Parts: sequence; structure tokens; C-alpha cells
Amino acid sequence: MRRKRLQHEADIFCQMFCGWRLCNSHEVLTSLGSGAIHIDVLAGTVTHNGKTVQDLNIAGELKAWFQGDLRDNNVPVEQIRSATLDAELTITDLSGRRRSPEIWNTKIKRYLACDIQCHSRIETDEKSYDSELTDHEEWPDGWWNEHRTTASSVPLTRGGSTSG
Repeated sequence: MRRKRLQHEADIFCQMFCGWRLCNSHEVLTSLGSGAIHIDVLAGTVTHNGKTVQDLNIAGELKAWFQGDLRDNNVPVEQIRSATLDAELTITDLSGRRRSPEIWNTKIKRYLACDIQCHSRIETDEKSYDSELTDHEEWPDGWWNEHRTTASSVPLTRGGSTSG
């Protein structure tokens, strides 16, 4: 078993959850609100405060990355007893008091803050590999509604050519 690799994977779970990939889950997290998220990374399943959540994008991204990384590094998935990520989320209305200098391409004035305390664990028969990360994210409430597109509204040209 590659011990350093498994610790790296546990670290990456938290980094992915607290990183840019979380933006694809902002809408669902906003609707769920504050609480405890539990992701079974092997199965790709999610609960929020103990209730099943169907469409949290980050869970699928974690599962796909983990399976690929295990395969790429010749670590048999059968040796993994469990791989989980737990995140305590506190979502609040910022009411114009933003901390982040990040600029969003939106006309929305209401921003939400999400404080995250994240813990991941990978368990084998031999050992547990743990990682923790704390983060503060901010996003405009409802930005996803402004940026939804349909296939007919996406430009099909590249470099002035319609052949693509």
C-alpha cells in the first residue's frame, strides 16, 4: 500500500471541497443551508444533517478523481475500507460586508458567506489517513440563475469560423 499516496488523497479531498470545484455546488448548498455534509467518496453519496442529498456535484467530482487517482497509482480500491469527507458549513448573508476580493461577473448585490470546517478520512485495514482544512467562501446569491445557458445561446464559433 502506498501510504504517502493515501495521505495525499485525503489532503486533496479537503482541498477540492474548499476549492474552485465547489462553485458547481453553490446552488444546492445555498438551498440546503448551514449544517453537516457527509460524503461517502467511494459511493458518491451525500447527506446533509443526516438526510440524503441527490445532486451535490462536488461528490461526483471527488469520486471520479479518487477512482482515477487510485487506478493511476496502482492502488487497488479493494484495499480501501472507507473514504469520507465531512464538512460543517455555516452559511450567512453578508449584507454588503464582503471579506473576499474576488470579483464576480454579476449584477447581484447580495452575497453569501460559507465558512467550512472540512475533515477527510481514508481507512484501510492497516491505517487511517486524515486531513483537515478550514475555508471561507463567498458567492453572489443566485448567480447560477444569471449564468444558465441553453445550447441555442452558446456561440458555436471559434476564431471566426463556424466549422469549429
